[in-house]
Amino acid sequence: MCLICIEFEKGKLKLGEAIHNYGEIKESLSSKHQKEVEEKLFINFPFYPSQYDDYDYESDEYWELTGFGD
Repeated sequence: MCLICIEFEKGKLKLGEAIHNYGEIKESLSSKHQKEVEEKLFINFPFYPSQYDDYDYESDEYWELTGFGD
């Protein structure tokens, strides 16, 4: 488990912070752990995004940070 997983599960990282941090270290993780992290983070994404942080979900910048931008 990486630090993102540990801190996210403890509730010390907001969803948006965890996604941002994941984007920064994604390339250094094994493909297996990348999939695990994405499942862990993005399973929470569609349900409660506004309770976790203040990101502007309508902005292009946000979607670029998550890796889902155009």
